[in-house]
Amino acid sequence: MGLELLGAEQRWQELLERYRKRAQAFGPKLVAMIGMGLGLAPPSGATEVGALTNWLTRLCGGLGPATEQLVNRWAVSLFGSYRCYQRTVVND
Repeated sequence: MGLELLGAEQRWQELLERYRKRAQAFGPKLVAMIGMGLGLAPPSGATEVGALTNWLTRLCGGLGPATEQLVNRWAVSLFGSYRCYQRTVVND
């Protein structure tokens, strides 16, 4: 591994760790929200980040398609609910 890659890993390590912690904290709520909504119940321990991402990627064919499903169907991401993902309700 080149020195420039090692430097990049160190620079991004703190941010990536924050993302991992957010995903870990949101995991149980996410599993409760989607349940069997993807066609297969989450496996035991799916609230752990690695197990959760493995389950989602396997069911959806990749992390990108999994994220698209989460956003479009439940208005969430792996890290939580965000306003930019919320559906707009129009009152006529």
